[in-house]
Amino acid sequence: MEDVVSEQSIEALIKWLYTRKIESDIKDKEDRISAAIELARLADKYQITGMESKVAQDIKEAICYLDSQNTKRYVPLDNVTWPWLTSKHIISGTCLPRGHPVRQTLAAACVAGYLGGKNHKFAQEAEDYPNFGADLLREVRVALNAAHKLNERVSFTDPFDDKVIYLPQNSSWTWTPKK
Repeated sequence: MEDVVSEQSIEALIKWLYTRKIESDIKDKEDRISAAIELARLADKYQITGMESKVAQDIKEAICYLDSQNTKRYVPLDNVTWPWLTSKHIISGTCLPRGHPVRQTLAAACVAGYLGGKNHKFAQEAEDYPNFGADLLREVRVALNAAHKLNERVSFTDPFDDKVIYLPQNSSWTWTPKK
């Protein structure tokens, strides 16, 4: 399988089989996420289970590194979701089975950007890769089920990192109840 079997992924899989640990010494966030997805896909190919949640957690830590102060973050109005999360990651993640923690993590990382801006970074991928689009909608539903309003500003709990996200006040979203 393309982008799955590499010396690095085989080494990580063997290490997991012996130690039950996922340890990455890759400093570049984009490469670390790629390696984790590759490992998850290799394990899935050979039906090796038990590491899915740990790999997903490794991806989440790689993505959240700069946002680890547990402070509220506002939805960006521009096209930035997470600069080190790429289209290649999203597409590669769709090769994993539905409900896989890595797929859920990748989709959850995109919720705030999707809800907060008109030009979402991965809008094209959501259209071109229905598995990702479905994953994103499931994670949006999770976020909106936890939605609440505070001081007339709409907010929701981000399913990716459990932080409260405030939607921009100048958002073009409007809701008018039926009369």
